[in-house]
Amino acid sequence: MSCIGSGPRSRSSCSNLGRRQSAVGRRCVSLWTRARVSRVLSNFAYVGDNVWGRTSGRLCRKRVTTRPELWVYASDVFEPVVERGLFNEARSIIQAKVCKLTNAELLTRLASLLDRHGTLSARLINDDPELPDANVCAYRFGGLMKIYQLLGHSPRICLDYVELNQSFKQVRAGLISLIAVSLDRAGILVTRATHADQLIVNHEISLSVHVARCHALNSGNMRWQTRGFRSKATDINVIARMDPSNSAISEYYIIPRAEVTYGTLNIDGTNAPDFSGYRYSDLTCLPQMLQPTHISEVV
Repeated sequence: MSCIGSGPRSRSSCSNLGRRQSAVGRRCVSLWTRARVSRVLSNFAYVGDNVWGRTSGRLCRKRVTTRPELWVYASDVFEPVVERGLFNEARSIIQAKVCKLTNAELLTRLASLLDRHGTLSARLINDDPELPDANVCAYRFGGLMKIYQLLGHSPRICLDYVELNQSFKQVRAGLISLIAVSLDRAGILVTRATHADQLIVNHEISLSVHVARCHALNSGNMRWQTRGFRSKATDINVIARMDPSNSAISEYYIIPRAEVTYGTLNIDGTNAPDFSGYRYSDLTCLPQMLQPTHISEVV
């Protein structure tokens, strides 16, 4: 906790503290990050206290943060390693930084940061002790690109991929809703899983939807790539392959879990195994695939 700063009024950001600790070789599991430093500075266990009930979540419901007055405290449970006064000072600094600002106040502080540095980025926002986390700012205004537009700032790097990723999220959300409606009309029971990107069919089959973006290779060939596969947790993966301009869906793949490896999936002429047998022009066949069949009918 001595890394808070050189004096009682020091207000070094969690990002700066993390980089400082990593630079001098003080590591935890890996490099220090803003999130890890923040957890250390706000962990009651360092002053010997144990706290329960900071979050709450019912079965199949989204977990929420409870109010501090509802927390359950047990004091002096552990041997303290940090003085309580120093811990409270660090905690007060963190709480002051995350105080509730109106959008106008937040935008004013962001404009001031832009004037001081001549540019604006997530790292600069995280390093400023007077601003909340960059993710909070992005959530307030609908993304960093929206903040740039409101401040009239043109980033030095091309951020077209940000808008493209946003469009893919909309395509994916639309497909999930379309599949859920089509299965419901076919009389198939479908519910949303804990992960919003998954559907549970008939209480037993998990289904996820992915969007495969088209990449133009230097060789002139095309490759469609999908990241973030969790094949071990999903029985059926529905993949929407975009056209070369990434503006519309060209075709679909319905791939079972056994054929997909964890991580990134590339769809091109070099795939092993060949996915052409799982390719479909539309998803009209999906309800029929997932329709339950009695064993007696199969026999």
